[in-house]
Amino acid sequence: MQPLTYLKNDRARKIILLIIYATFFVWGICVYKDYGISTDEKVQRDHGLVNFKYVYELINGEENTPEYLKDYEKLGDYGGRYYGVGIKIPLILTEYLNGFQMTNQQIYYMNHLYTFLLFFAASVFVYKIGRKLGLGYKYSVLLVLLFIICPRILADSFYNIKDSVFLSLFTIMIYYGLAVMSEFKVKNAAGLAVSAAFCLNTRIVGALPLFILCIAYLFKDGKFESKRFLHIFMTGVISFGLYILISPAAWSDPAGYIHNTVSVFSNYEANSGTITLGKSVYAYDKLPWYYTILCIWLTMPGFYLIFCVAGIVSVVKQICTGNIKINLTRNILVITLLVQFSVVMIYDAVMKPIKYNMWRHFYFIFLFIVIFAVIGIRNLADSAGKYRSVITAWAGFAVMLTVIWNVRNHPYEFAYYNPLFATDTEDNMRHDYWGVSDHDLLKRVDDNDINVYPRSSVSMFFGEEGWERFHAGSEQYCAEYKFERTDMKGAERWEILYKEEEVTEVDGRRVSAISKRINYDNCLFKYVVDGKGVRGGVLENHRSGIKWDYSVQETDRVIVAEIPGEYSVSEMDFLVSQNQNVCNVRAYSSPDGKHWKGYDENKNIFVGESMFSVITEKPLSRYFMMKYELMEGMESEPEIMIRVYGHLKDEIILRSGVNSDLSEIAMDENTGTVWTSGAPQRAGMTIDLQMRRQKRVKGIEIISGLRDYSRELVIQYKDPKGDYKNISYMTDDNTTYIFCEPVVCSEIRLINNADQEKVWWTIYELKLETEEVYFKTYKNTKDTIENICSSHNNELVGNMLDNAPDSKWSAGGSRNHDMYIDLKLKPQSRIAGFYLDAGRDVFESARQIKLYGSHDGSSWENIDYHYGSANDYVFENESDYQFYRIHQTGNDDQYTWSVAELRLLKTK
Repeated sequence: MQPLTYLKNDRARKIILLIIYATFFVWGICVYKDYGISTDEKVQRDHGLVNFKYVYELINGEENTPEYLKDYEKLGDYGGRYYGVGIKIPLILTEYLNGFQMTNQQIYYMNHLYTFLLFFAASVFVYKIGRKLGLGYKYSVLLVLLFIICPRILADSFYNIKDSVFLSLFTIMIYYGLAVMSEFKVKNAAGLAVSAAFCLNTRIVGALPLFILCIAYLFKDGKFESKRFLHIFMTGVISFGLYILISPAAWSDPAGYIHNTVSVFSNYEANSGTITLGKSVYAYDKLPWYYTILCIWLTMPGFYLIFCVAGIVSVVKQICTGNIKINLTRNILVITLLVQFSVVMIYDAVMKPIKYNMWRHFYFIFLFIVIFAVIGIRNLADSAGKYRSVITAWAGFAVMLTVIWNVRNHPYEFAYYNPLFATDTEDNMRHDYWGVSDHDLLKRVDDNDINVYPRSSVSMFFGEEGWERFHAGSEQYCAEYKFERTDMKGAERWEILYKEEEVTEVDGRRVSAISKRINYDNCLFKYVVDGKGVRGGVLENHRSGIKWDYSVQETDRVIVAEIPGEYSVSEMDFLVSQNQNVCNVRAYSSPDGKHWKGYDENKNIFVGESMFSVITEKPLSRYFMMKYELMEGMESEPEIMIRVYGHLKDEIILRSGVNSDLSEIAMDENTGTVWTSGAPQRAGMTIDLQMRRQKRVKGIEIISGLRDYSRELVIQYKDPKGDYKNISYMTDDNTTYIFCEPVVCSEIRLINNADQEKVWWTIYELKLETEEVYFKTYKNTKDTIENICSSHNNELVGNMLDNAPDSKWSAGGSRNHDMYIDLKLKPQSRIAGFYLDAGRDVFESARQIKLYGSHDGSSWENIDYHYGSANDYVFENESDYQFYRIHQTGNDDQYTWSVAELRLLKTK
């Protein structure tokens, strides 16, 4: 009966192990799309495509290069040629076999799945490592669990295509190294040769633990044997040959390539900051020696650390007391791992290699941590006597809590901090270095058309199916939405320009946030000002302009604006042509140009790298003055582009059914004045708001007194048929009324629906929350434009429509009035205007745009327009011309005209 019982137990063990792996595999397959795209995924893909282009041209000739690859650099000129691409070969081949027609979404989700599958494969080898170390079945299973449930490691196993992949390959290499040490077999040597080649190709630092493993094998029984040296030498030769084969940059000069790879990555300098102990420092020269240990201590579950320390102490104690037998293979393996772990940590502390996101560059030592944690659990349990169950229960309970935490906080496992030790980490460490939470933040924004300046590769989703409402802007100061860095406080006070919309929190800690620009689609004017006065104003849209005066007063540069009475201006942006060249910015306002009142620099003035702004709650007075100084050493005056945000004062006409003579006071942007019904509230009292054009209305703010607000307010809108329909809304304070569903209309009606004997209806200020009804998408633009050409550099016009903000069309040479872009649309297409983004070179945007339309391509008619955002040229009336001309008529000797992205504005 005993053999049968053993078989049953062995079968049960296999079933349990299979269930664990099957559960983990199915879970990964189900959730790999939940994570956003990390900033590094595109970079690593570019490395692969540059190498693939080199190999393809070597085989097929440069003249046969696929069109998709032609814009990629030559490998010999490529700065990232020392990054290994061997493990990425299947990904690049998949794209090639699909004719490079895969969408960005398909490409990067494939990356996620591939990275996870490598990590899954590594987890299988983790179990084999446990058995090889003699940990037994249950401790080997525990080793697997600790390997796959650690929150940050788990999250990175999907999108971290460099560090997580290296951890996976390193794990496989260590297994085969231990297998060779246990017993040299050809299959083990082959496995070591292949895994070492790919591992070192991914990260050259893997050579250090591998070298220690080889030395341990050569002297594993206390003496050197030439036979073992031959084993290592032949395995190394094969591995080196494979390493060179999968490193195209090494083909012409293998020795030089390896020397340069070691040199580059041992002395790597990046102008990238990292966060430690509340301070931002450069990653390559100021990190303390204990930085990696600190990061591990703060970002891993506490029981990993406690048991790991216990495991290391127990092994060291056994060695020091002579209780460990050196001639036993399993103990030699454990000692080898300990030496590897120790040498790597000493190397890190002494040499301080590059690190710019906590300890991700050393994720490979996670394998050592979990091995010694399990050894610690086993040794503590074995020595606990009757308290053995306490140790095992503690370990089991800790595993369960970690799994629950992962499930509860998915997909933000990357934001895990050890609650036992991380007491003040809000601004100490990078919460979302990769920007993967941006993907989810965007989905939570309730907006029809989202123009966002991406801090990460989330922009690669734009244009994909289901993402038509997102658009990547290339100018950070003009974007409607902006992702906030919640881990670096006070770098730039974006809250002056932006209002927070959505926040991601984990354990009460802010991980990431997205904010909306306070002024975006209400741009009135654009000007360029320098010592010569105003150049390139915007009088072409039939509006009377602001009068500007520029002067130099000692060290101050002074800009004074006289604002026409018909405009209400709430923000002015001053974009500077030379970065970081202004300081001591001050702003003032005056009703008469004589008596000036200054603005609070902390509340009203934003100073960024290449822009300073003034934004106010109340409209600017008639006269506005800005003073600033140039940075020391500036030799030339910067050119300044001014963007003015606000509205025409008669954009909304307000009428009330009672006391109508005072109705305009309710929208005079002054809470010191008040409209009142002049009599107690009666059901049927109305206030009508009529806008100049249709808007999407999302809510309304009505500031009333504590008692004299409408008790039963009905809000209606007029539909296209002229009928009034009720709007469902929510309010918590009888001041802010949020519509359950935004309505598109030009007229809103407020109806008081209750009688009050002694209370009048009073309104100090009334404000609609609206947005433009037009939208822009890559997909609609691409599907609508039949042809595009330009007066200059016609071969570059495709860059305007490529959904890549970093590429652009430029007219070349000085800007002049002969430059234009012609478009032919599909017949019967209706559009509402154009979006023209000059990209990061904002001073290459057009001056004095004129828009024309034609039904036959020859008889051109002028099209009146206004600004929406600073880059939106919105027709006064929707148009159905088939041909359009965008004609820039301003002259500028210093700058050319460029367009990074062109979009059609549509209303349906």
